[in-house]
Amino acid sequence: MKTQTPVVPASVTEWNEVGEPGPFAKVWSLATAGPWLPPRLRLFPIALFAWLPAACLMLYVKWTCLTAPGLSEVDVPGLLAGRSLDSENPYWVSLLERLGCLQADLILGFGVVPVVGLALLLLLGARWGIRWILGGCLVAIFILCIELQVLNTSSRFLAFEMAREAFEWAVAHRFQFLHYLDPGSLALLGGLGSAVTWAFVRRNRASPRLLLRLQGLTWGVYAVMLGLAFLPVGSTAPVPTHLHRSVVELSWKQWVDRPLIPVRAAATTRTTKHIPDNGLRGEAPPPWSEPWSAAVGIAEGYDVIVWSLETAPARSFDLGALPALSRLSGDSWIGERHFTTFPNTTHAHYSILTGCYPPRDVLSADRPPVISLPGILRSHGYAAGIYGGENFDAANSRTYRALGLDIHGAGLGDRQSLDLLLHDIDGHLVQNKRYFAMFCPQIGHGPWVDSVNPTSTPVERRRAILRTEDAWISSLVDLLKSRQRLDKTLLIVTGDHGVRDPAEDPAFRPGFVDEYSFHVPLIVYAPGVARGTRLEKVTSHIDLAPTVLGLLGVTSPGLAADGLPLWDESIRTRKTYFLGRSYLGADGYYDGRTSTFLMWNELRDLVMRSASMHFQPSTDLVRDDSEDQARLVFRHLHESTLR
Repeated sequence: MKTQTPVVPASVTEWNEVGEPGPFAKVWSLATAGPWLPPRLRLFPIALFAWLPAACLMLYVKWTCLTAPGLSEVDVPGLLAGRSLDSENPYWVSLLERLGCLQADLILGFGVVPVVGLALLLLLGARWGIRWILGGCLVAIFILCIELQVLNTSSRFLAFEMAREAFEWAVAHRFQFLHYLDPGSLALLGGLGSAVTWAFVRRNRASPRLLLRLQGLTWGVYAVMLGLAFLPVGSTAPVPTHLHRSVVELSWKQWVDRPLIPVRAAATTRTTKHIPDNGLRGEAPPPWSEPWSAAVGIAEGYDVIVWSLETAPARSFDLGALPALSRLSGDSWIGERHFTTFPNTTHAHYSILTGCYPPRDVLSADRPPVISLPGILRSHGYAAGIYGGENFDAANSRTYRALGLDIHGAGLGDRQSLDLLLHDIDGHLVQNKRYFAMFCPQIGHGPWVDSVNPTSTPVERRRAILRTEDAWISSLVDLLKSRQRLDKTLLIVTGDHGVRDPAEDPAFRPGFVDEYSFHVPLIVYAPGVARGTRLEKVTSHIDLAPTVLGLLGVTSPGLAADGLPLWDESIRTRKTYFLGRSYLGADGYYDGRTSTFLMWNELRDLVMRSASMHFQPSTDLVRDDSEDQARLVFRHLHESTLR
């Protein structure tokens, strides 16, 4: 194979008076086409320069793991440098110890990958070898930019399930998806990709002086980085943690959704009495045959409507500003401390409809039928359907059908779906047929835009949207009144989840289990049962299906539910879980016995405890003996749910 030798201009070779090559030409020859490089490897310096942006980006992504916003103030050896053996300085980490977490990335990016590139040039030759190297560099930069975006918004690396759900949602919501693209990541991707492409295109046409300087810079950077890779990392020998792994290994483990921190065999034994039998059930709910209270069966024969508010954090919900819901509140349970189980719509709906925490494969293509509230009601003669056409992509549709729901109005907008809902309800009432209906308008999906007052806060914009939805609820109430069925209808209004991304609100904090993401409003209109009761205890979406079935007096066949009816006092002392690791990088739970919230950030292996679901690392970080026990709870939780 013939390799083109770089041409050195005469102005470079004619350096001295006797016609011999000058110093610049000698260095140029050694750096590019000198006798020490065989023909196949004369493009090796260009290959090194092409890989340099990806190698540096790899370090930047890893450094972002160590200094994430909201967690950077936590400066403990267990976070960055391993479990330090130096007890004299337990809360101080030196720069060298931080660099210790980068050693694997330095060796991989500036040692192992260049050797692989060298092998490609030897095996494939200069022509095809450099093309494979260029392609690999561009793919690496693309993947790392995606990981950087996910890391900045979710405090974790991309998982396969998350990527699949995001892709299907982006296809179904092409214009909304654009709001979530980070301009900084796009600019970084374009800039680094252009640099790599330029190195390939201009490798034989650039100025020799410029190429020499770039190659000199490249050799220097590689030498410095490899030198840093073998520096001592502090005066003590830290016990390595998962953060000492390379960013490639961390990313791969979370892509296949494997725990970064393995669960020891003893963990299950130590925590069995504290952990649910199926991974999530704390104290098992009473069997369906037990009478819970006088409320059981009091709403027998009622119709059931679930109105799911999209992206509805409780802080944006002002009941006094919503006339329709305010009129219903006198015959309602009002959840003051109600929480979703998972910050994703379909997973949250799974909990509402089954009374169980959602498994990882909720959106599986082969999702089998599930024992659910709609399915049980179908067996008792109810019609069961879901409305809200913009919410039904392929994966969601499979799940809702498996949950026993007919899908109505796929592809329709919110207003058209509402009209269809009202039409079908009216038809059921005319035929005196009982029904279960779920309405999921997408008008509240973030980011919230206010074209009239763009300076308003995100919370104010969501409140304005809620007023529109309240007017829609008023039209539903008017229909039920006109058919004399309002007092024979259970109406549940709740949010699917809260804010999950800085694009929805810059106040969002990735890496935390926070009330802004999990705390949602709850209104359960149960005429003749609820008397405007405000529930102060911590309730969850898993409690809604048992509540409805209990009110209807439907106890057989029953759900294998994790939840309890809202009136059950056992709720006060149970553990209530918040599964956010897949989306937010953290899991959490509320311990009813101690009235405290706990959370675990997996990437950094941090446990925090607080009296409210708002954690401050500077004050809530757990450093006592209970840290290991709490961490084992979360690890076992992850293993049990495969989440």
